[in-house]
Amino acid sequence: MRPQHDLARAYQLSQKGKHEQAERLCRRLLRQYPGDAPATHLLGLINGNAGNDRDAERFMRKSLQLDSRVAEFHSNLANLLRRNGRFEEAVTAYRNSLKLDAAGKPAAIGLIRALAELGRYEDAEVEARLLTKRLPLDPEAWSALAMTVRDQG
Repeated sequence: MRPQHDLARAYQLSQKGKHEQAERLCRRLLRQYPGDAPATHLLGLINGNAGNDRDAERFMRKSLQLDSRVAEFHSNLANLLRRNGRFEEAVTAYRNSLKLDAAGKPAAIGLIRALAELGRYEDAEVEARLLTKRLPLDPEAWSALAMTVRDQG
């Protein structure tokens, strides 16, 4: 139970902007539990929140080496890649996330946006239509579809 509590605490610290404290807590966890994928991934998120994208990517990729079956790990990596303008890589990571969790709305929205940022508006529209079919009452899904249609003129 303690590792989950410490992970939650580290995440909360990072969200409050206390990145150094959060990182120290995560690193302490990793000394106790080397190879822990969630702690490694959280260390990546903390680094990303602190603006250290290079280390963030390194830790996120390492967490995927440790456990590639976690959709959220792929989605978070995709968000980081997209934020850094690496849209093709982001598309691949979002698709990997959706293979593991087809219902993952954040990954679907991220995929639509990454495709649009690449100028692949028709592909983005296809993904948006799939999302609105799956979530017919979701305003964010409809907004994503509207964006892709607007982008096509």
